[in-house]
Amino acid sequence: MKLLTVAYKCDFCYRVFGRPVDAHNHEQGCRHGPHRRHCRTCVHGISAIIMWTGWPDADQPIYGPWCDFHDKDMGEKPYNINCEEDVDDYKQIYCVPGTCEHYQYKGYSGWTKEEQI
Repeated sequence: MKLLTVAYKCDFCYRVFGRPVDAHNHEQGCRHGPHRRHCRTCVHGISAIIMWTGWPDADQPIYGPWCDFHDKDMGEKPYNINCEEDVDDYKQIYCVPGTCEHYQYKGYSGWTKEEQI
């Protein structure tokens, strides 16, 4: 016997849900959505050569997430440059995530492969 099942998919990623309320709640916080302004959805977020390794005998590139605009590895948090700031309960100033002023939505999620020489 065949059974027809209805599923609700996130508009920004691969996640699928059985109830529409679950899909809606997930989309509000999905890091692949443009409203989150995550580096994965920015035109400046690319996959580039971040280092070379000499293992075993030849130079091999190691790719990783790179900010094309600030010319920095994502591990250095370039999105904290010129970001919006807020104060926490302990009077510490911190950068609000997803507020890079150079963010430009590229229309999909993922790192664009670009080699650097």
